[in-house]
Amino acid sequence: MDMKRIGSKIAYYRKIRGMTQVELAEKAEMSASYISRIERGASVQGVPLTIYLRLAVALGVTLEDLYRD
Repeated sequence: MDMKRIGSKIAYYRKIRGMTQVELAEKAEMSASYISRIERGASVQGVPLTIYLRLAVALGVTLEDLYRD
């Protein structure tokens, strides 16, 4: 699965929970600009699995939810 697709899923789960990028960033302990890059699939170096795990926990979903088609 590509980074853009995972980023879209993160944005989807964030929006259905009524969260802003800033709120998700605070909950996942990262910057809102990094959340934005992840959601757009624009991270140049790729995103470590640990970051996806932190986001999944903050969103109340599993890694499988983010990776599943």
